[in-house]
Amino acid sequence: MPSYKEEVVEWAISASRYGVKWWMPILLIGVSMLNTLTGGVFIWCVGIVQAVLFTVVGMSNGKVGVIVAPLCLTAGASIAAIMYIQVMKTSGADALLERTGAKDSKFLAQAQETRSAPPRGDAPLAAGQAPNASLQVGPGIDDPQKAS
Repeated sequence: MPSYKEEVVEWAISASRYGVKWWMPILLIGVSMLNTLTGGVFIWCVGIVQAVLFTVVGMSNGKVGVIVAPLCLTAGASIAAIMYIQVMKTSGADALLERTGAKDSKFLAQAQETRSAPPRGDAPLAAGQAPNASLQVGPGIDDPQKAS
């Protein structure tokens, strides 16, 4: 029985023949959205698929692929960020917290307490990574009343 690593390698090799197809960048955008929406929790599967698709799209399309592959990741992460913003604006976060039973959790209370702490500056950490979502727990920029 092949190991997980061997199966992923076989899948990557078989997926590489479709790198020049028109739907491959669209698939990369979708996987990037999924990875961003899940916050990278499923990096062991979705992250591997994203990395393989990024490489296949980037390498299969010649000089254009060097531009197309990063644009696909950026587009997917941007669409997911817009979805996050819409959920936050419509009180979807509260409904989601209630449904999952995390509305009054100690972790949420701790995150809300630390939101007033000065920023730690995680820009250097993010410089070497693919696009990912950031979530700030607390008042947003669009609501100055709550921020003060």
